Amino acid sequence: PRGRFGLLGETILDQTDTTINLLRSGDQALRSRDYGNAADAYMQSIRINPLSLDAYTRLADVHIEQEQFEEALALLERAQKIASPYHWKINWYRGRLYEAQERYSEAIGCYNAVHTDLPGELPPQQALAHIETRLGHAEAATRLYSDVLKADPTDIESILGAADAFINLERWDDATSILKRVNES
Repeated sequence: PRGRFGLLGETILDQTDTTINLLRSGDQALRSRDYGNAADAYMQSIRINPLSLDAYTRLADVHIEQEQFEEALALLERAQKIASPYHWKINWYRGRLYEAQERYSEAIGCYNAVHTDLPGELPPQQALAHIETRLGHAEAATRLYSDVLKADPTDIESILGAADAFINLERWDDATSILKRVNES
C-alpha cells in the first residue's frame, strides 16, 4: 500500500527480532493508516528490544506520513547508531524522508545507495522513477519504469507511472499501449 510519501512498511523485517509479532502488528496498522496503533506497537517493540532497527525505521515512517519530519529524523539518527549510517534500511527511510520534504537530490542519493546495495530490487527503482517524474524528467522516468516492468510486467504502480511519463512526453500511443497491460479486474 502506498502512503502519502511512498510505499508503507515495505522493507523486509528482521526475522530474528524478538519483537517480530509486534512489528507485524504495527505494519498492519501502518498499512491501514492507523498511525496511533502503529506507533504504539513500534514503541512497545523499542521498549522490549532497544536494538530493533525495524522498530525505529517503521516508527520514523509513521512520523514521515504525518509530516513530523524532525521526529522522523531523530529516530533515523538513533537507528543508525544501532546499525550503520550506510545500512540500506537507513538509506531507504532517509530517502523517503527527503522525498517527503521535496529534497529530491538527497532522496535520489539515498535511493541510489539502496539500489547499489540491493541490485535488482524494484522499490528503489520505482522510487527513483517517481522522483524523476516529479522533477519533470519524463525520459529518465520511462527508462526506470521500463526496467521495473521488465522484471514485473504486472506492476500497476509502474504501469501508471510510465503512462504518466509518456503523457508528459506527449507519446500518446506509448501511454495507451502500456495502459492496456492493466488487468480489467
